[in-house]
Amino acid sequence: MAGLSVTGTNGSGVLSVVAARDVNLQAAQIRNAGTDGVTQLVAGNNLTLGAQTLTHSTDTTANDRNFQRSSETTHAVSSVQGAGNVVLAAGNDLTLTAAQVGAGKGLTLHAGRDIVSQAAIDSSSSDRSSVTKSHSLAASSTDETVRGTQLGAGSVVLAAGNDITLTAAQVGVGKGLALQAGHDIVSQAAIDSSTQDRSSVTKSHSLAASSTDETVRGTQLGAGSNIVMQAGHDLTLASRAVSSQSGGIALAAGNDIQLLATQEQHDAVVDQQTRKKSALSSKTVTTHDETHDSLAVTTSLSGDTVHIAAGNDLLSQGTQIVGTGDVVLAAGNNLTLETAQSTHSEAHDKKTVKTGLFGSGGIGFTIGKQTVKTEADIADVSHTGTTVGSLEGNVTMVAGNTLAITGSDVMALQGDITAKAKDIAITEVHDTSSSEQRTAFKQGGLSVTLSAAALNLAQAAMSSADAGKKAEGDTRMQALAGASAAYSAYGAGQAASSVMNADTAKGALRRRPMSASQSLWAVARARARPSSAALPPRAPPCKPVVTST
Repeated sequence: MAGLSVTGTNGSGVLSVVAARDVNLQAAQIRNAGTDGVTQLVAGNNLTLGAQTLTHSTDTTANDRNFQRSSETTHAVSSVQGAGNVVLAAGNDLTLTAAQVGAGKGLTLHAGRDIVSQAAIDSSSSDRSSVTKSHSLAASSTDETVRGTQLGAGSVVLAAGNDITLTAAQVGVGKGLALQAGHDIVSQAAIDSSTQDRSSVTKSHSLAASSTDETVRGTQLGAGSNIVMQAGHDLTLASRAVSSQSGGIALAAGNDIQLLATQEQHDAVVDQQTRKKSALSSKTVTTHDETHDSLAVTTSLSGDTVHIAAGNDLLSQGTQIVGTGDVVLAAGNNLTLETAQSTHSEAHDKKTVKTGLFGSGGIGFTIGKQTVKTEADIADVSHTGTTVGSLEGNVTMVAGNTLAITGSDVMALQGDITAKAKDIAITEVHDTSSSEQRTAFKQGGLSVTLSAAALNLAQAAMSSADAGKKAEGDTRMQALAGASAAYSAYGAGQAASSVMNADTAKGALRRRPMSASQSLWAVARARARPSSAALPPRAPPCKPVVTST
């Protein structure tokens, strides 16, 4: 890191760095406090205001499965500040990387070839792992933050023989702002990002989650007075905010002008599994959830007046163009006002698997395996249309060939709207939304369900047997209770046998497991078997249902 400074605040202090070839400053600090002074950096070839990369890391490692690590990358940037006028000039290229340049009065950046303002990316990451006998955990994160060049002055002029390229730059001007390029002017966005990953596993639960979130950082141009951008060839603004408090905005290009949107992404995925197990059954629930959003970040132009003129085509994707006074859009060939598209989607899956012995609803149970799967999908598409409007003036749109307006609005609150072209096409656009749900069920094994008649008879047998116990000492009561128990148990067994015989005839039952009603019948006979008596009359048939699936 190097520093040059003029500390006197009075008088015309001059701070000048001049080289016949290159001037390369990394993390330099240049100050000129003279209010009427001049600060100039001049290179016959290339002038570079760069940034120095700084890194820091930590590592706490117990073993290959238990550790905690982190790293960080930042930048020490160059700064040029003058209380008076500041001039940065290069015979070839002028390059600024996240530089901070300010002037109390005028700021001029001049390059014989290209002016390039690029962003530095600060980043941080962490990685953690912990493994024990009962639990394992892993987590990682990565964050990237964009730092663009910052320019501030009473007035700012950028002039390049070839191209001017601005990436995530911030320019604030008290008065006027002018950008002039012999070839192209390109303003592009950079993206902040954050990524998170986490996983954990225990005996009964596992989780894997990941997410990614982005933030679009476009160039910001603000001025108290007029803003003028003129390109010999093409002029492209992506996710750029251009605002003049009390002046006009004028964009001009010899060829094409494009006002574009940048997509911002947000994604999240979560997978989970929960496991429960007992001596007779097990249950596993597996879920998958994911969401995805792609959001359009558009360009905006706001001024007292707005004039945009392209020698060939003029394209706007969801741009907001608003003026207090007149707004004029002109293209030598085609003028297109269209939408920027955003999308949203979701997917949710759930799978439940039961094995062993589990309830089947009502009075019954199932021995086997049951699988239930549900799926749900959502997809939405929305549009941000271009808006061209004037609060107090007129709106004029002129195209040498085709004027196409798709899903966009043109408004003049107090003035007139004029559209001139060989062909004019106005088309509406609809947002869409769709959702779908699916459910699948599969079950195999033995299912047993007791009807009310069988259950009543079995319960009667049990009650009669209990009554026999209570009647000890009274032979009449014992005989009556024993007969009643035998009658009820016999009827329950006959009911079950009847249904099983019917199922066998149909070929539905290929093996003869003991049903619940048969088991109860056997218990009843063991508890109260008549010692000497003919079997009672056949009981009315009951209806236990025994199915094999």
